[in-house]
Amino acid sequence: MNTPEQYHFKTAKTARYFQSGGTEALKRLYICTHGYAMNAKFFIKKFETLADAHTAVIAPEGLHRFYIQGSGGRVGASWMTKEDRLTDIADNMHYLERCLEHAGAKSDTPIIALGFSQGFHTLVRWAVQSRFHIGRITAWGSHFPDDVLTPENLPFFQNTATDVVWGNADEYITKEKMRVHLQDLKNYGFSPHFEEYQGTHKIYPEILQKLYVNE
Repeated sequence: MNTPEQYHFKTAKTARYFQSGGTEALKRLYICTHGYAMNAKFFIKKFETLADAHTAVIAPEGLHRFYIQGSGGRVGASWMTKEDRLTDIADNMHYLERCLEHAGAKSDTPIIALGFSQGFHTLVRWAVQSRFHIGRITAWGSHFPDDVLTPENLPFFQNTATDVVWGNADEYITKEKMRVHLQDLKNYGFSPHFEEYQGTHKIYPEILQKLYVNE
């Protein structure tokens, strides 16, 4: 029996993102990536207080949309699965770069990057190789994947403000897992700002205010 051959090729696909603010000359841009099965149209509403005329908040949507339950109803999106993983990673990195270009960011525009849950893995893989100036990157309800913690990426993390935001009732990350992860990052060569809050695996507006607005 013959084994099927696998082929890859490029084809056009229309992606979408949502934006709040940034109606005048950009002085700052937030890029926020959603978690698994979320919809960027609703996800961006969590960050509207960060936006103003000179500050844009953009929320790209994962390229894989699906019905969350059954064959109808609410629609969510995903960034990748284990299937053809490396191809999806490469596509996502290219996608986020083009997304910032479309939003009007320049190479020297200050960029703050926040990734929630699964979305952080996509975000940080892009950030370490982006031509844009990533001044700050935040992992919310997530962790730094092993494949970005390489010797060549260490200068990026040592020269970029980093945050890890974790709820003490997070359903997916236990306190012990987070403790071990923070120690692993320290052993690697950097120690992010750690923000613990009372709550579950979700974005809390008051924590956003504390992180960004009241800094």
